[in-house]
Amino acid sequence: MSIGNQNPHRLLDIAHQLEAQIGTLPQIRTNEGTDISLAHRRHRAACDAMAADMRTRRDARATISENAQGWRISMLGIRASSTCGFKAACQNWITQVRRKVADSAARTSRDRPS
Repeated sequence: MSIGNQNPHRLLDIAHQLEAQIGTLPQIRTNEGTDISLAHRRHRAACDAMAADMRTRRDARATISENAQGWRISMLGIRASSTCGFKAACQNWITQVRRKVADSAARTSRDRPS
């Protein structure tokens, strides 16, 4: 799948914003003497809030689902999924954007007449 008619700079900007957001998600650490269940609940609540925000963005509304096979994200024509959680699905979406923008740029430069 290509980036279609999406502006590559816009896609990369959204990917950068998403990367910054996932960087703020609470970590789940077991070596700090904290209650692991509480750490999981905090992380999940933050993920749910971030997913709700992504679903209602005006500039890049996402379709997000979770089921027994994991999380799926579709935004701006790019899809990604993960069985390892919401954060991993977001990271996979960012990776897809960067890969597709790079592939598109390579095709464009290769297709230009010399």
